[in-house]
Amino acid sequence: AGADSTIFDAEGKNRHFEFYTTQDSTTIIQGITFKNGKDGDSSGSLYLYQNKMSFISCIFENNTAGGKGGAIRIGGAASPSFESCHFKNNYVKTTSSSSSNGYGGAIRIDEPSTDYTKNNPIKINNTKFSSNYIQSEGSAFGGAVNVQREINFTNCVFVKNHATGNTDDINEDEALGGAIYADNAWYKDLGGNSYQWVGLDMYIINSTF
Repeated sequence: AGADSTIFDAEGKNRHFEFYTTQDSTTIIQGITFKNGKDGDSSGSLYLYQNKMSFISCIFENNTAGGKGGAIRIGGAASPSFESCHFKNNYVKTTSSSSSNGYGGAIRIDEPSTDYTKNNPIKINNTKFSSNYIQSEGSAFGGAVNVQREINFTNCVFVKNHATGNTDDINEDEALGGAIYADNAWYKDLGGNSYQWVGLDMYIINSTF
């Protein structure tokens, strides 16, 4: 048993799962390979929303989306953790019929929705990101990870990830963050038509690029 033998192959037809409910950290997905997931917009393999699931020793391979998160998109109040996983050969490819810009070849993490979300960072430990990429007709942000939340990377490895923008050679688009693109500010709604910029922390500890 394990990720080498337990394989969920979507055969390029659909994403694997959407988790919309409030699974907590006692929900553990371990030793599974998620491969060949596909979605025309976002999250080629998994869409995580409103949960704190844990992923241990999983492989995400050759998943693709048309705009955000080749393998995974994390939104709402979701604060999952990843331990000893491998993201490889996942990609976002945008065309004129999909999103104009590309975000997160492997993972796209949306901005906080509440203070609770802000104060519960995504944790990614002992995880490898290899050969993930964006190929975008517009701009490209984060070949492996695009993040607008607080996040901790510990003992991670990033190798051969890349972002390519302006593939249609029409506009002056940009490509930023071959491995990670972090937008570390949240435009917080204070109510009453009032807003405030709030800084977001990102920690990268003992990791290799």
